[in-house]
Amino acid sequence: MFPATFDGRTTIDVRHPDYAPRALSVTSPREDQIIEMSPGITWTGHVVLPDGQRLEDCWVHVEVRPESLERSRCSPDGFRLKHLPAGDAQVVVASGEKSVLGLRSLRQSVHIESVDMQRDVEWPAGMKVDGEIVDSDGRPVPHARVSATAKSALSKASTAIVFTDALGHFEFRDLPPEAWRLTADLRGSESTQLEIDGSANHSGLHIVLPTRGR
Repeated sequence: MFPATFDGRTTIDVRHPDYAPRALSVTSPREDQIIEMSPGITWTGHVVLPDGQRLEDCWVHVEVRPESLERSRCSPDGFRLKHLPAGDAQVVVASGEKSVLGLRSLRQSVHIESVDMQRDVEWPAGMKVDGEIVDSDGRPVPHARVSATAKSALSKASTAIVFTDALGHFEFRDLPPEAWRLTADLRGSESTQLEIDGSANHSGLHIVLPTRGR
């Protein structure tokens, strides 16, 4: 039994782990009604970078606002999202710390077809930004965190985070071509910021991360 609204209609939201979610409006009061559920659409694919490389350290999930539906971890075999309703949605990709992109996210509009589909998510091409982090004595700083934040408050680009390797080197791949603020920090050190424009790639940046108190 469901409560009726003032105009005699009730909205029912039906969910089951083995079927696509369904919302429908029914007239109340009413005799018993059969609600047909569909197993939904299965979407398989890979997250593909502009150079053709497949992103494996990531999560993919589909949103039909205001809520998230299915979620799948990327693997060498790709991702697999099940029980999706047909129609317009948003696909969100979140890359992991150990991926070639670092910690990033990407959101794209997608139309879920009415049949199972095999379709890749293509990460858009962008700028390359790389360089090195050194301390006040010029020594490489390993494991420093470097974050890139879009300078424009109107930007839809997500913050990107990478970590320096054993030689203090860092690299951002395929950043959207816009102005960015880079922030380098490490426990026990001061943070350092550097601003770059979006007109071209930026290679060989040299960022000094002074030790706190010096």
